[in-house]
Amino acid sequence: MKKISILITILLTIASCKPDHPKNYMTLAGKIENSKDSVIILKGYQLTKKIDIKANGTFKDSLIIKKKGNHLFFIGGIKRFVYLDNGYDLYLKGNANKYEEGFTYEGIGSDTNNFINAQYTFSRSFGEPTDFFGLEKDAYFKRMAIIERGIDSIENLFDNVDTTVLKQSKRLNAQFLRNMKDENIYKIQRQRYLELKAKKDKIAKGQPSPEFKNYLNYKGGKNSLSDYRGKYVYIDLWATWCKPCIAQFPVLKKLEKEYKNKNIVFISIATDDDKTAHSWEKAKKVWRDAVKKFELKGVQLFAGEKQFTINYLVGTIPRFMLIDPEGNIVDNDAPRPGDPALKKLLDELEI
Repeated sequence: MKKISILITILLTIASCKPDHPKNYMTLAGKIENSKDSVIILKGYQLTKKIDIKANGTFKDSLIIKKKGNHLFFIGGIKRFVYLDNGYDLYLKGNANKYEEGFTYEGIGSDTNNFINAQYTFSRSFGEPTDFFGLEKDAYFKRMAIIERGIDSIENLFDNVDTTVLKQSKRLNAQFLRNMKDENIYKIQRQRYLELKAKKDKIAKGQPSPEFKNYLNYKGGKNSLSDYRGKYVYIDLWATWCKPCIAQFPVLKKLEKEYKNKNIVFISIATDDDKTAHSWEKAKKVWRDAVKKFELKGVQLFAGEKQFTINYLVGTIPRFMLIDPEGNIVDNDAPRPGDPALKKLLDELEI
């Protein structure tokens, strides 16, 4: 009997001494304060997962991660990156009213995610790097010294950051600082900044709007911006291939109807060109077909050139702008048709 007891004891001891096998899954749980959303969507390598949020804001699920790394975390119309790996037991905390501040984490895997979040928060705190070149030389390099100390502090703040993440972060930060501390790069970027600022100043509020001339009108003839002096002009720059542009049509038509017979004209300018349509004639046909298909109202114009968009420094569409009856700029990047801020602006102008 003693021999059997000893044998059982030995077997239990051996079993307890065996190395743990790493889990082939992870657990993600957490709580979102003030959340009005009912689901979280996670996307990563060979992974798309919906996680239900309870009425009290809590959630929990198990995940099999095919490839460790950053995964997209969608909630409430925003997206964040969450670093996931099998073996993690991660608890996430956030506030729906403060998504811009990111999340905080507890549990296994928290150091890596808190490290990433700390870097994100720090980068937001010092603004856009391109804006640094607006500083005079001494102020600029003092700012770089402050940023370098901040980066060093974050890199030493957490003990258990994933080695791949930490190594990559150090490499990218070193490259960033090396470039930003280079005096020759500063001189070049400073000159570019000043040139761009001069262009932006030309389209600032109150400045005369750049003109467009002889744009083809869907209803016949040609029109220029000067034809609409005496009225406010709300311009929509769009293209037939632009889905976000097309998504604005219903609310734009509703707005046009609401302000009918008031001192404002709504002009939609199609920016299709010969490159996207392979010829100018085809571009015009595609534009005409789209105006008919979507039953667009207001003034429908076809640009046929790019100088107007170049003068307005347009990088993406849709883009909206508001011009006053004297032809001066009210807003060179006006709110979209469905944005309550636009209605507020138009009411303030007593249109």
